[in-house]
Amino acid sequence: MLKPSEGSGAAGSPQEMPEHVRITDNDHRPLGEFRTRYPASAWAQIVIELMVLLVYLSASIYGVGFILWDIEHAPTTPLEVRLSATAPWSGMFFAGIAGGTLFALKYLYHVVAKAEWNRDRVLWRFIAPINCGVLATGSGFGIASGIIPFIDESSFQNIYVALFYGFFIGHFSDNVLAALQRLALEWFGTVDATTKSRDDIR
Repeated sequence: MLKPSEGSGAAGSPQEMPEHVRITDNDHRPLGEFRTRYPASAWAQIVIELMVLLVYLSASIYGVGFILWDIEHAPTTPLEVRLSATAPWSGMFFAGIAGGTLFALKYLYHVVAKAEWNRDRVLWRFIAPINCGVLATGSGFGIASGIIPFIDESSFQNIYVALFYGFFIGHFSDNVLAALQRLALEWFGTVDATTKSRDDIR
């Protein structure tokens, strides 16, 4: 039976195998063992997760391509005018989704191969790419405002800088959130610290 959480190993790991078969590859299985470790019902969900992520990736690539095409050609429809007016932010959003989706796809095939996949991660896989797009755009707002001095605030006038920034932030969103959390702690402190200070005053 698979472990309930990804990243925590799986039944049939090298530590649980007899000594004479404890020769494994990087997928936590004996060399030469090729049979799947998942039942058909699990594979059905894995394929659904894969298809949803591929839809995210396709839609984000289409969005980036449409914005680039719109910049090179004079906008004619109301939608094209709006996208042209919101670039680089709309492009940054789509690029952030692409980066986050690529990370989710890479993570999906790793956990499936290592028998660390579980059903409960489905929400993470469906929500994370959108979060990455929002995070990339929101942090871009912080840079453009001058609050976050990561790069020059005028750099986003070049659409390709904005697209790379969105993709980079989306792909490494976990690191970005950790950095923003450290920044928030430095600026505002913690809830526990605030509670203690109020108790001391009383």
